[in-house]
Amino acid sequence: MTWLPTARLIAFATVSLFSLIVLALSADLIALTEPFFYYKFAALALATSIMTLFSVIPMFVVDIYRQGSVFSYIIVEIGWLSFLWVLWLSSGSYAAWTDDQLSIFGSSCGDLNFFGDNTFSRGCGEIKAIAAFSFLTWIILMGYTGVLLFLAIRAQERGHRVWKMSVREDTVLFEEAKSAGTPAQVPAIPASLPQSYPPVPTHGSVQV
Repeated sequence: MTWLPTARLIAFATVSLFSLIVLALSADLIALTEPFFYYKFAALALATSIMTLFSVIPMFVVDIYRQGSVFSYIIVEIGWLSFLWVLWLSSGSYAAWTDDQLSIFGSSCGDLNFFGDNTFSRGCGEIKAIAAFSFLTWIILMGYTGVLLFLAIRAQERGHRVWKMSVREDTVLFEEAKSAGTPAQVPAIPASLPQSYPPVPTHGSVQV
């Protein structure tokens, strides 16, 4: 086993934690603004966090207890996680754009305490947090899928069918790196020895 399964565990755990945070923040922001309106980016972030939690965690658990499942295929993992990081990028960008639009009311969230009510400043802080955690989740997922795609393509070029393998079976992905450090053994060719011929017996000289 190489470092890839450990990196996958860390990435999935961090993404799940950030998704849970965004889920709570976006749900609270929708509850704050629901009597009047709701931010579309908050709904997008809420849906993205739910999809992430209900796919990343089962994907990891199924890979442990049911090897060979289609949900643990490398091609499925790359495709689905790439779809998720596109959604996280969209959520973060939309939230950052909304935060930029709200900056006309003040340079900081503390300036939005209208009539002693901190509802607006609270919502402002949640918007900034949603944008930050969305971008962090996007970076983690994109980085992991990029590395996994690179290793899978490199292994495929060596003739290995890795797309229906699991990340837990990662020895094939690093086979070239392990064999590259061992110099090729060239069979030694024995040097040719000069052949000796037995002496030819000499008879008496021929008289003419």
